Amino acid sequence: MTRRPLTIFFLLVFVVTWAIWVPRAIDPDGPAGAIGAVWTYGPALAAVLAAALTGGLGDLGRRLIRWRVGLVWYAVALLGPVVVALIVAGVNAVLGGEWALTWESPAGLLPLFVVLALTDGLGEETGWRGFALPRMLTRMSPLTASLILGLIWAAWHLPLFWTETSPLHGQPIPLLFV
Repeated sequence: MTRRPLTIFFLLVFVVTWAIWVPRAIDPDGPAGAIGAVWTYGPALAAVLAAALTGGLGDLGRRLIRWRVGLVWYAVALLGPVVVALIVAGVNAVLGGEWALTWESPAGLLPLFVVLALTDGLGEETGWRGFALPRMLTRMSPLTASLILGLIWAAWHLPLFWTETSPLHGQPIPLLFV
């Protein structure tokens, strides 16, 4: 196991997440429905399990608490998705669509983005960028590693395209791969 940490991680990330997401896609109101709605912690759980099985738990923990850039970049990372969401909603409205974001006040967006940072950010990125990417970068260029990881990341989301309660439901699958 210690010789194949990436293989262990990728197997675990799909098994752990799809064990909830596939039943949720089949029956969104079933027992997996409520859990599946917050199951973006699958990559983090897979990373912790893979690190424990392959002897890299300490390294993963250090990556989570290491500050390698200034605070301004953390603000950019946290506020960037907010800005992108507002731009996308604005462009959609200008092109004749509906304003995609609804809230009673701008302060109402804060809890949403805090939840997204804690689920999609911490839940996914602990696995993808905290565990997988550093190991991939030891064997391949940043571009190659990012492209391969991006394809795996997109494939990981596939059950959400068939889950009625998911924002990806009914969306064009190739778009996520792009």
